Amino acid sequence: MRRRTPTTRRPQTIPAKAGRRFCRSTLSAKRPDVTGEVVNLRRARKAKERADAAAQAAANRVAFGLSKSEKRLRDAQDALARRRHEGHKRDAAAPAGPSTPENA
Repeated sequence: MRRRTPTTRRPQTIPAKAGRRFCRSTLSAKRPDVTGEVVNLRRARKAKERADAAAQAAANRVAFGLSKSEKRLRDAQDALARRRHEGHKRDAAAPAGPSTPENA
């Protein structure tokens, strides 16, 4: 049977190779120019949500929205077209046949 080592015993460290340190084992630690910018994920998430909402609002403005002046112009054109149409209607009270006294 193997004997167990006491728990208070520290593990042995392996000596580093010449010119290297153990703390610089990752590529980003070896070359600082490789590291990226630190990003706050909460801020990034909220910024993405704001950008998505702005894009949706822009799409809605294109699909549904008109400026106030465009709405006024549209209403004025509709009113003018309605008046012109009403002006060309025949009078419903007067019959349109030879039985009227004016036509006889």
